[in-house]
Amino acid sequence: MGTTRFPYFTTALNKTIQYRWADVTNGTNQIAGQAITITAADQYGLEMTDNVALSNSATPTFNVSGATASTQVPAFTLSGVVSGGRTGATNTVFTKSGNGTLVLGNANNTFGGGGSIIDLTGGYLAAGSDGALGNSANVVRLSTNSATQGFRATGTFATNRTILLNAASSSIEVTAGNTLTLNSASGCPRPRTPYSRTTAGRWL
Repeated sequence: MGTTRFPYFTTALNKTIQYRWADVTNGTNQIAGQAITITAADQYGLEMTDNVALSNSATPTFNVSGATASTQVPAFTLSGVVSGGRTGATNTVFTKSGNGTLVLGNANNTFGGGGSIIDLTGGYLAAGSDGALGNSANVVRLSTNSATQGFRATGTFATNRTILLNAASSSIEVTAGNTLTLNSASGCPRPRTPYSRTTAGRWL
């Protein structure tokens, strides 16, 4: 047990609270174009365990704040299948903002398609498999403008999808004992866009 707000009560550290989309969407398990804000504190995280469908007409934002380091419980985890979402190369399927970590935890995710953009503007987006990033044509766009925020690979996998470096700096991290293999060239819309390769694992 760890202590917080001593001496009033104690709080267990590094715990994940599980919840269901069905309980917060009146049973529809659908997300429209709203912003979903998660603020994790006291080394707690939130995991949504059931499936969810993204809107095909509006872009939702996951604004996640809290734990960032790979050694901490992630602030927000989507462990059910994520489906739906906007498709096409000019459309953003969802935006990840805030300084915390959003984990896409299901290798059977199907969201997006046709070059849909996963836009990361803050914190970390973490995935342990290529399938967790949805349709194989989805683009991961790193817009964090921070050398300590970006994409995190938490498993060993290869990907053919484009990683688009869209800010002055961004991070691609591989956790210990894992290997990330990029089979396609990363895009750099800005001349000489730098990035930080922060890794305890391997990146090929």
